[in-house]
Amino acid sequence: MATALAAAVIGGALSRSLHRGVVRGAVRQLVVLTAAAGVTFAPGRLVGTSLA
Repeated sequence: MATALAAAVIGGALSRSLHRGVVRGAVRQLVVLTAAAGVTFAPGRLVGTSLA
């Protein structure tokens, strides 16, 4: 949860500095974060690895 919040804040701040929509930048960053997590989670799940 903290990672998602940090990504949204950073995305919003970057968008604001570029004079673009803050909400759109925050959502875009969250989408990128979710995609990156999925790309790493899915192969691990397929081969049966876990952290515990």
